[in-house]
Amino acid sequence: MNTCRWVSVLAMAAVAVMLLSSCDPKIPHEIAGREACLACHGMGGTNPYPAWHAKRAFTDDKCLKCHETNT
Repeated sequence: MNTCRWVSVLAMAAVAVMLLSSCDPKIPHEIAGREACLACHGMGGTNPYPAWHAKRAFTDDKCLKCHETNT
C-alpha cells in the first residue's frame, strides 16, 4: 500500500473513532452562578474553547447542547 493510501486509511479511522466516542468534554464545575460560559471559555477568556469553535456562532445557551456536567 502506498503512503497516500495509508494516510487516507488512518484519517478515516481517526474520524470513525471520534464519531463513535464521546468527544465532548464534561463540564467539571457547577453551572449555577456560571451560566455565562463564554466569559471564561470565549476567545479572550482564561480557558478558551478550541479554535474550531470560532468558526461557529456559539452563544452561552448552546454549550450545554453538547457538553454535560460532570457533577
